[in-house]
Amino acid sequence: MSERNDTAEIALMTEIATLYYIEGETQEAIANRLGISRVKAGRLLKRAQAEGIVDVRVRQHPAVSAEIEQALIRRFGIKRALVALDHADPEVQRGNVASLVADHLSRSLSEGAIVAVGMGRNVGAVADNAFEQGQRNCSFVCAIGGSVRAGEYMNPDHICRRLAMKFGGDSETLYAPALVQNLELRDAMYDNPTIRQTLDRARRADFA
Repeated sequence: MSERNDTAEIALMTEIATLYYIEGETQEAIANRLGISRVKAGRLLKRAQAEGIVDVRVRQHPAVSAEIEQALIRRFGIKRALVALDHADPEVQRGNVASLVADHLSRSLSEGAIVAVGMGRNVGAVADNAFEQGQRNCSFVCAIGGSVRAGEYMNPDHICRRLAMKFGGDSETLYAPALVQNLELRDAMYDNPTIRQTLDRARRADFA
């Protein structure tokens, strides 16, 4: 397919997705309106989702998990609990939990807030599941150093950058490894003013 044809196909997928998901038109009405078959309209809708033009999310109603959340709050004396529905597929489960956390951040973050960010696949998924509308002047600070073994996706530095892109604001890297060989090396790093400044900022975080 030529570049011109590919661009036209993307534009058509975007138009169909807008009519279907935003305007609420049926596939049949869209097909008639654009002069294409209903089968092609349906196929292009599926392609739009596969290629990231459309991102469909199903939000869990608060009443579904409210009773469990309240039980956890009473039992452990915590301020807030977020409970996702159980799912057999671990990746789907991870996405469900991450969506809850991302939505909570979206509702709770205020101008100037500091968010301390850790390492791992679950934390990285929060950045991927954030769909923020407005931009806020927040700071996402690494609360732990980096690791080559963790890879780009799970490293706090990269997660901070992705969160800052979604919510607005800046990211701050902790220029240190997550693990060191001995206590002496750890103490020497704590004495480094650059590392100490970032860790002190992470300790003052409004969210972690």
